[in-house]
Amino acid sequence: MNFFRENLFLVLLTTGTLVACLILVLWSGAIASQIDEVEIADRQDLSDALERLARPPYDNGNTNMAEQNRVEGIRKSLKKVGNENLAWNSRNFKVPQLTMLDGTKRPAFPFDANVWVKNQLADRFLAQYHEQYDAMLASMKPVTPPTEEELAEEIQRWEKTLEQRQRILEKEKTGEDSTQPSAAATGAPRPTAPAPMGAARYNPARIPPEGPSYRTTGSFRTEAEKRAREILRVRKAQSGAVYANDTAFQLEFPRGILIGSSDVNAEKFWNAQVGIWVRSDIVNAINDAIQTAWDQQKLSPNQRNVITSPIKRLVEIKVGDSDPTAKKTAYARRPVEPLMGQEEYSHSYMQRPTGKFSQSPRPTRTTVAPTVRPDTLTQRAPDKIADVVNYEFTVLMPTRHIRLLEKSLLKRNYHVILDMQIDEPDATSSSSGSSRLGGGTQTTTEGLYYYGVEPVSKVIISGQLLLMSDFTRGRWDSEKKQWLREPLMPVENIRELPPAALRTEDRQLIEGRLPQPWNPAAPKPKAEPPRRDTRYGGRRPGYR
Repeated sequence: MNFFRENLFLVLLTTGTLVACLILVLWSGAIASQIDEVEIADRQDLSDALERLARPPYDNGNTNMAEQNRVEGIRKSLKKVGNENLAWNSRNFKVPQLTMLDGTKRPAFPFDANVWVKNQLADRFLAQYHEQYDAMLASMKPVTPPTEEELAEEIQRWEKTLEQRQRILEKEKTGEDSTQPSAAATGAPRPTAPAPMGAARYNPARIPPEGPSYRTTGSFRTEAEKRAREILRVRKAQSGAVYANDTAFQLEFPRGILIGSSDVNAEKFWNAQVGIWVRSDIVNAINDAIQTAWDQQKLSPNQRNVITSPIKRLVEIKVGDSDPTAKKTAYARRPVEPLMGQEEYSHSYMQRPTGKFSQSPRPTRTTVAPTVRPDTLTQRAPDKIADVVNYEFTVLMPTRHIRLLEKSLLKRNYHVILDMQIDEPDATSSSSGSSRLGGGTQTTTEGLYYYGVEPVSKVIISGQLLLMSDFTRGRWDSEKKQWLREPLMPVENIRELPPAALRTEDRQLIEGRLPQPWNPAAPKPKAEPPRRDTRYGGRRPGYR
């Protein structure tokens, strides 16, 4: 007790210090607990956010499965489109069947030179080749301008007609009865009294004169030629649907050509077959455009001819000659009237005479420098999906029907229009007739074309036809080691394709690692030797 009394101050100080420390500890613990609750809440939120970012395994599996299904769906759709494209090419482009010496038939492609030479298939191919073009031309209901023989016959007929008219006029002027023998022939005196008033006007045997006075010309040849050409041109134009002939097709094998065994070339025959496919599409597009225009106008059968046709003439078709990557020089552009700011005419249309029978002189064109055409719309070349065939064809037609021809062409197979040129027709093929050009008469065949009263233009269309590679180069099944569809294109043509366009099976076919179609002597792929099982030291289980 004495200790506490003597050290009361120290005891109180120590007790107060302990109490203060206890209070501080309790207070700091309460604050710490509040801070921990806030931090724990923040950390919990952060943990939840990280958990949401790191999805559970079943969420990743569902997402991956959905993406996989989407990719598989796209692949199936692409495969379906490819099969439909292949079926479309196969349905529209047929390969001719050739009869061999033993009587059996064999398709012309795949090509085998030995079989062709042994069975003389080149001549049979050419026979069918020309038959197809004959049928193609006949489907157009073609018409050609009058021949020289037809023109000479018509001129002779008109000379006799004009001579007959001249004799009738002379008899009417002298007062003779055109229906009775002349006075000189019967010996009777020539009548002196004038003919009754109005007799010549109502005489049914009289034909009114046309053109210049026949009494002053002294010859009917010039007038007969003029009338014969005009009438024969119109008559011919009314006898068909479009001007066309064999020369427009630019055949790879012209008629009358002989093929020897040394001339049997796979590349030439394949190009000829592709030419048939391309030209048939173009001809069918022209026929469809003509028929559609006639149906829209509701013309009767006797009105459906060149004069009412939207396409007047097929000039030419070129296949495989155009290069889409090259720049071409265009034809001189069509002149524009001065009202549009292009002074290409030396004659002003604003100063034409206004009289009823006045005629303004023909405008003369100044020289227009040829322009350089820009690159085509697409630079597409053969690839692993499709082979590209370039073509170009020229027609004469009114420009208002161009859209109809485009639609008819694009709906057939897979055509792409690269470029189009519109120019004036040649001077000798003008629709006004060459007999009127220069005020004289021309005897060229071009002047005998007649297109009607509507002005025509020369339209040159450059395009591409896409042939599916599975159709031309075949389809190979790597699992079954066999051709699902044998390649039609000869190996010589496949070698000419760009390297980027070659598929794996194309390279193997060129290298001889795949069986050649229709050629049993071709090298076959070597069978791989059986692999040795090394799991048990080369010994089968159960054996020592």
